[in-house]
Amino acid sequence: MKSFGRSILGLDIGSHSIKLVEVKHTRGGPIITCAKAIAIAHEGEVTYNDISRALRKLLNMSKVRSKYVITALSSAEEQVIMRTIFMPEMTATVSYDAVRAGARFQAEEQSYIPYDIDYAVMNFDIIGEATVDEVEGLEVFFISAHRDLIGSRVQLLREVGLTPIAIDIDILAIARLLGFTEQIQEDNDIAIIDIGASKASVCFYQHGKPYIYPHIPTAGDNLTSELSHRLQISWKKAEEEKKLQGSFKNFPQAESIKFSLKTEVEASLNANANGADSTGLREHTADEVFDILQRALEKNEGLCPLLQSRFEYYEADFPKPTKIITTGGTSQLASLDEFLASRLSIPVERISYLEKIPVDAKGDVSEIKDNEPLFTTAVGLALKKL
Repeated sequence: MKSFGRSILGLDIGSHSIKLVEVKHTRGGPIITCAKAIAIAHEGEVTYNDISRALRKLLNMSKVRSKYVITALSSAEEQVIMRTIFMPEMTATVSYDAVRAGARFQAEEQSYIPYDIDYAVMNFDIIGEATVDEVEGLEVFFISAHRDLIGSRVQLLREVGLTPIAIDIDILAIARLLGFTEQIQEDNDIAIIDIGASKASVCFYQHGKPYIYPHIPTAGDNLTSELSHRLQISWKKAEEEKKLQGSFKNFPQAESIKFSLKTEVEASLNANANGADSTGLREHTADEVFDILQRALEKNEGLCPLLQSRFEYYEADFPKPTKIITTGGTSQLASLDEFLASRLSIPVERISYLEKIPVDAKGDVSEIKDNEPLFTTAVGLALKKL
């Protein structure tokens, strides 16, 4: 781990909460020694100061030893660009500088970057040699972010006493974790759906090669908003109704399935954010809640049709994925996997990684148990090799 010691922090700053994971890198493999999450308390739009206050509180309540941190930018950021670039007549034997110069030239020539290229912080991974239209060349996965976006994040981390050693992209951190646990391999085709509070991200891996599609600007918040509007209740109460009641309907093997998102960490997040008791929410029936959730998922601009459009676009060029892996806080609606499988006609499973990456029994790790999807990005960040 270079000179950073054996422990690295992975920090996932979301739209509503911050997730922190400490991973100790040992000869026997990585071990999770701490996993904590906190809601970002705010009034109206989340500000830099809101995030700073929440992060300071999270660090104070976390039993972490390391100050070295890797964080992520959101793939949904307009100033974050990711795409595969084909560079003809190049091979994997060319120098790093030659590939970098070629990738920069292609990005500028094709106007891939929507801001002045001099403000772009660029990186790339070589995918491998390929042939396109009978021309041999090199395929490169290209990433660019505006330097001000990175600068703001670095400033935040340093202000709270952390030492940033890398900045990644959230969906790539998830893929790294899946690669480590051997759920992404060169001979399989899978899709990753990361369903958070404000957006869902979709990434396909076809024989180990990434294909990232535009994010979906609807996720858990839209479900809460629909419940709040239809049931004429507060946002806080709608969020709790969403987590506490029933099961989705009208798909195979669903009759007996119940879901509950009310895990220990989610309860803590709500309590920290709202300072209110969340018990006794039985004023609305499960049928009412699920009918509203299902309509919200399936309306024209709902999650299901937008996911279907991404899959149809992908499947016009490539075979249907053999499996979908879901992650993110909203993916913890326990019957959502079966619901999506019925709509996309592909097996769906929720992410699982603790069998391959153990937790330290003496560590501050209770929040990650039975709550793996919430911490996926943070764990993937802390696994990054430097």
